[in-house]
Amino acid sequence: MNHPLQLVGLNKKEARTLCRQQILEAVCGNQVVLISGETGCGKTTQVPQYLLDEAWQQGQACRVLCTQPRRISAVSVADRVATERGETSGDTVGYTIRLESKYAVHNVCHSVHEMPACHESYT
Repeated sequence: MNHPLQLVGLNKKEARTLCRQQILEAVCGNQVVLISGETGCGKTTQVPQYLLDEAWQQGQACRVLCTQPRRISAVSVADRVATERGETSGDTVGYTIRLESKYAVHNVCHSVHEMPACHESYT
C-alpha cells in the first residue's frame, strides 16, 4: 500500500475492518510492509492479531515477532495481546527479555526487548 488510508466518513468499526483488510492484502502481496500510525492505533497489539487470525483461518503456520524498546513494553504488550485473545501470557503469546522468557513451544506471537548493539556514552 503506497498511499495513506482514506477513512473520512467511516465509523470506528468500518475503519478498523477496512484497515485490517488493506493490511492483510499488503502483507500477502509484499515482502516488506511498513505500518505507521499514531500512538494507540493498534500497530503493536492489533496488527499481529490480524496476521495470526488470518493465517489460522487459512490453515497456515504463522509466527509474529514484535520488538519493543523497553523491557516493560515487551511484557505489557505480550500480556495485553494474550488477554485480548482470551489467553494467558505464555500460551500462544509470550515474550523474551535477555535471559527471561515466558513462552511455550507452540508460541506464535512473541514480544522481544530490543537491546541496542552498542551504547554510546557522552562525556
